[in-house]
Amino acid sequence: MICPNCGTRLPEGSTRCHLCGRVMVPPSEATPAEACIIVIALCAVLLAISFLLFVVTGRLEIDLRLRAAVCLIAGFALTGVLWRLTRRMVPRLFGSQ
Repeated sequence: MICPNCGTRLPEGSTRCHLCGRVMVPPSEATPAEACIIVIALCAVLLAISFLLFVVTGRLEIDLRLRAAVCLIAGFALTGVLWRLTRRMVPRLFGSQ
């Protein structure tokens, strides 16, 4: 095992680097950077799905605000489905459950 901060060789299973003091993150837990990327990606997916639904339903004769609200709610639902699929496909990012 090698410390990603200073490059010191460490014994397997080390929780902290003896040279620089960096805490080693177990591979089963997400780092704050990975969590931030996940949140940003989910927000982008939500906006993309909602916008796509809004454009596709453009010819419907529905009040603009109602159409926007329905598309946003549908975007939330579809993003939730994608979130659950991602949690099943990439369990390393979310810890052992």
